[in-house]
Formats: sequence, structure tokens, C-alpha cells
Amino acid sequence: MTSTLKHVLMLVGILAFGFSVYYLISKYDVVSKIDTKKADVEMQTQELERNVLAGLNELAEIQFDASLFNMREYAALTQVQQVLVPELPVYRVDPFAPYE
Repeated sequence: MTSTLKHVLMLVGILAFGFSVYYLISKYDVVSKIDTKKADVEMQTQELERNVLAGLNELAEIQFDASLFNMREYAALTQVQQVLVPELPVYRVDPFAPYE
């Protein structure tokens, strides 16, 4: 085959591919589906944002009485803690160092 014929066949193949892609995109309306999904996501995001902000506004309305820290009962509280896992002794400073 001559190079001109190869170029013509290549051009016809590229055009056929382009038209088939255009046909599939227009047939299934991919772009509008993506836009619809994007709009749905934006609507859900706005709804979640409103819910979070409403919860934060409720938290801002909470009043805390600081006189609790001046009470005798609060001052009598002590911290009680119990060691659940005893500490193991360290046998080597660097466990990855070679033996000497």
C-alpha cells in the first residue's frame, strides 16, 4: 500500500472513532447525568452543612456554671488509677544492636 492510502485509511478510522464516541455520548446523555449527580451531591452537602451548623448553634447556647470548681465536694475529689499492665524491665538499651 502506498503512504497516501495509509493516510486516507487512518483518517477514515479516526473520523469513524470520533463519530462513534459522539454518538454514544449523545445517546446516553452522559454529560447531563454527571451534572445531575453533581447537583444531587451539592444539595446533600448543603443539607449536611445546615445540620452541622444547627448542632453547633445548640452547643453554643450551653451555659456552664464555673462555681462548681469552688465547691468543697469538687476539691475532695482524688484521682484513683490502677496499672493494668505492669511495666516490663528493659533488658537492652537498643534491641536492634548487634551482640557484642
